Amino acid sequence: MYVNATCRSEPSDEQPRAGWLGINEGFSDHTLILRYIDALVTASQLRTGMIIRLEGAPCQVWLVHYYPEQGKSGGLVRTYLTNLITGRSWRHRLGPELELEEVAVERKAHSFLYEDADQCWLMDTQTFEQIGIPTALIGKRRPFLRGGMPLSVAFLDGQPIRVDFREVIDARVAFTFPPGHYTSFQKRAMLDNGVEVSVPLFVEAGDMVRIDIDLLTALSALKRTDK
Repeated sequence: MYVNATCRSEPSDEQPRAGWLGINEGFSDHTLILRYIDALVTASQLRTGMIIRLEGAPCQVWLVHYYPEQGKSGGLVRTYLTNLITGRSWRHRLGPELELEEVAVERKAHSFLYEDADQCWLMDTQTFEQIGIPTALIGKRRPFLRGGMPLSVAFLDGQPIRVDFREVIDARVAFTFPPGHYTSFQKRAMLDNGVEVSVPLFVEAGDMVRIDIDLLTALSALKRTDK
């Protein structure tokens, strides 16, 4: 319906998956190319992660809530969008029956090489071609970059428009803050990369934790290291 995929390697259970499509996105050692076919969808069919064309510009759907018809109301779709050309983000209301174009996107597996003043350099794991990605495209996930880290890059008309990480990343806790007076199950902690996250109360400095880098929350604590 949406995808024409060419797979050059068998996917593993550890590879992340495209949630709204339910298919593998190709963080393997070889490239899995996904070509999303241009298609019209109604606003009520929007899902987080989709890229649509709105007023002529490609926009990423970050959040979407559909409020069905109630009484005389014709229903409403509330979205949070980002213009992938300008970087502007905003909340937008749409009629549920409004038709929108889901734009064609090509995703390729890359690995992180290094970072300079204003670019992050990645290598295509199939062709070994190196490309420079603006650091703004990495956003708040930038401190989690490590040499050789697998990444998925989305291209539109040959230009990179989005970089996807694995959904969870293991990181070390540098130190923790005292829990708040009204907090009974979590506290704040600083990772060794300078990012502040929420962790369970029992986590201590030096521990390894598994982080959801979208929510900046520890999903689990890993085996404790020697202090």
